[in-house]
Amino acid sequence: MSDYDKKYSPSFCVYPWISIMVNTSGTLNYCCIAKPGILRDEQNRQLTLGNSTLQEGWNSPRMKALRDKMYNGGIVSECEHCFLQEKVGKKSFRQMHNDEWTKKLGEDEIHRRIKESIVNEWNLMSDPVYLDFRLSNLCNLKCRMCSPHNSSQIAKEHKKLYKKNDEYTAVWGKTWGDDLKWFSDKGYVKQFYSDNLWKDAYDWMPNLKKIYITGGEPTLIKHNVEFLQACVDEGYGDQIEVFLNTNCTNVNEAFLEIIQQFSKVLINASLDGIGATNEYIRYPSNWAELEVNYKNMLKLDNVSSNATPVLQLYNLHSIHEVLHYCDEVGDEIYGEAHWKSVGVDILINTHPNWLDVRNLPVEDRQGCKNKLLEFKEDYTLYDKNWVVKNSIDGIVNYLDLPQLDNYKENLQDFLRMTKIQDETRNQDFGKLNPDLYDRIEELVSEE
Repeated sequence: MSDYDKKYSPSFCVYPWISIMVNTSGTLNYCCIAKPGILRDEQNRQLTLGNSTLQEGWNSPRMKALRDKMYNGGIVSECEHCFLQEKVGKKSFRQMHNDEWTKKLGEDEIHRRIKESIVNEWNLMSDPVYLDFRLSNLCNLKCRMCSPHNSSQIAKEHKKLYKKNDEYTAVWGKTWGDDLKWFSDKGYVKQFYSDNLWKDAYDWMPNLKKIYITGGEPTLIKHNVEFLQACVDEGYGDQIEVFLNTNCTNVNEAFLEIIQQFSKVLINASLDGIGATNEYIRYPSNWAELEVNYKNMLKLDNVSSNATPVLQLYNLHSIHEVLHYCDEVGDEIYGEAHWKSVGVDILINTHPNWLDVRNLPVEDRQGCKNKLLEFKEDYTLYDKNWVVKNSIDGIVNYLDLPQLDNYKENLQDFLRMTKIQDETRNQDFGKLNPDLYDRIEELVSEE
């Protein structure tokens, strides 16, 4: 067995050999989970669509260094979130993508790509097969765990608050550290509207296996629909899998028509709670309207879906409700036999750190843990859907991790940001969850 055929190293991730990402700011990235995952040139300058092509990012110095390091077992510090998931027994994005692309491409093709990169000093002549496009932060919601980078509505709110509200500015600086100079007056980014994006994307189209689109809200971004339509027009609808995140607020006929022209579509529905909880976290969504939209998508034969709630302080006591809802929706749409099920992939919020549930003592998280264990015991969806099993098992372990050392400072920031955003948006977390709000105030005031 030659050297490049050896088993993957413990830090190996297939992404640098198969994928490239465009972020909402126009930067070229290698992964949405890696923080930061921005590709850079020989002078360590960020690669953007304003100064680079996708092809240049594909074999940039940072991408080549990642291939070298991951193949040889080096730990990439930016991959910390995946290693945290693995630590608590939740299958990480790294592990899921390694499995997914081994099935899609086959081990031989992945090994071929590895060998090709080794003999070419980590350059890869083969094209990417997966494009991750976040083509704008254009969005219609102001989700509590989101930022101006990914929501134009938050960007507009940020412009009103930054340097005008001292508490907001202080917390913002600790968390994100910049004033987002790249905003346009309209609050969304324009750099991605360039030939540097589309020439390579269209050249790579014949070899694409998968496209991921999000934003912002992807259904609002016209270039998403235009690129999907081009894939269909060129005859690749049966070849390319479409994967997208949506808040389910803008599912129009044009969008439904275009996704039906692909043989396989996976929709991650951003549901962070049911009813009032989702409306609070994902302001100003309307639960009744988005529920109708979500069910319309689920009824399409080529669509499968997971709900992807983000575990955070705001939904700690109610996140189990998303599991029950998806189980019920599966019965309604697919019948009690569940020939197809709606999964729930519970994501973990670690940033912004004031929303991390580890800011609470372990005993204050046990109610959430018990509700998840009850679902595991009482509902067959746990055994039928591996995503649900992976989520519950991992999150149960996460809830048992020690309290963060700087929990008090984080909870102070939680109260500051909650108050500011509640006043700005005419909301009230104290009414939504008074027990948790009182408990957080108690923890902050303890000596």
